[in-house]
Amino acid sequence: MKPNFSIGEEDGEEATKPPPESSGDNPMRKSPIQCVFVFRRPVMLSDRIIKLMTGPFAHVDLYVHREEKPNDSPSLTTFMGEHFSMSVNMRKSYNSRDYEGLHLRLDPVESTKLFDYAIDLVERRVPYNLADLLYQPLKTVLPDSGFFEDVPNESSLQVKKVFCSQAFVLALRNSLHNDELAGALIDESPIQRKKLLWRLISENSRLCTPSDLYHIIRPHCRRVDMDRLRHGHLSYT
Repeated sequence: MKPNFSIGEEDGEEATKPPPESSGDNPMRKSPIQCVFVFRRPVMLSDRIIKLMTGPFAHVDLYVHREEKPNDSPSLTTFMGEHFSMSVNMRKSYNSRDYEGLHLRLDPVESTKLFDYAIDLVERRVPYNLADLLYQPLKTVLPDSGFFEDVPNESSLQVKKVFCSQAFVLALRNSLHNDELAGALIDESPIQRKKLLWRLISENSRLCTPSDLYHIIRPHCRRVDMDRLRHGHLSYT
């Protein structure tokens, strides 16, 4: 798995590469999948503190819906003090009161690459990035200060630690088409597709909160019925 774009150090121009073939024998990689980003509203005291500092959402998961076996559909994410992980039981806690799900329209290559990126974080047991999380309330001054450089694209496949929204910003950067195929297979204009990609590139992943990620992808998503998703049904509100 390699990134499908790179930014030149001198002129800032983008270079495209053909998407790599998926590898490995994980059965998820061979099944049609749909990617839903699940944003959690504050449910604990610590969540409410986060809301005051960074916005309405305290956490985000990637739910990967298996059309053939919805009951085996996993959620992937990371929690404070833990490694990046995957669970098929997390879906059972979803509900429309505490969670909001956004189904991001991806073509088969993009969805597979997104899942592969997240699986790699699980397999490498990447730990939680607590240090950068603590700087999020200061993001209004840090992005342009030169003090807080983002993860370079060429290093994003070997990232050493991530918090939840950071992981998915990096994963999406490495998954979306950035050429003439952009948006073609999901009936979205190439301009809109590239706009989403460049929003993700311009966002400092080390400071990106769940609420930031929500606002970046929301225009490109359908809102999911979380009560039905809890029972394995992907439908919309």
